[in-house]
Amino acid sequence: MTSRALGVRVNVNRVCFDANHKANALPSSKNRFLSHWRLSSPKNFQHVFSAACGKSTNGGVTVLAAANGLSHARLGLAIAKKKLPASPARNRLKRIIRESFRFHHEQLAGLDIVVLNTMNAGKKTNAEIFTALIAHWIAVAEQCKTSLS
Repeated sequence: MTSRALGVRVNVNRVCFDANHKANALPSSKNRFLSHWRLSSPKNFQHVFSAACGKSTNGGVTVLAAANGLSHARLGLAIAKKKLPASPARNRLKRIIRESFRFHHEQLAGLDIVVLNTMNAGKKTNAEIFTALIAHWIAVAEQCKTSLS
């Protein structure tokens, strides 16, 4: 079941966009969000918060990044219930962030990334959040590249 809003197809069960905001098929097993792309411990999150080499805020989310010494990027989500009380809205935001990260993880290789929500995240459309995330990925990748050089 799908609906149309702002010219973007949204699947009720999973939001799927490609880089040009066109509807995409649900991820196959080779394109899914892999478990080794996930920040899994508080120690990993603390490393990003204390040693962030890049920060970008806009569009309802804040993105922090730190070098991880690995060949792949990892994502951590810190979506606060206090800032976004409705659980469907929090889950929608997390799905959009993971989907965007899945499309752009190759550009972010070697970075640990933590995404936090802001107060107005629930008021943004899926397309606005996705567009903001693309700008965030580019910004933190550039900031970390210059700070590590």
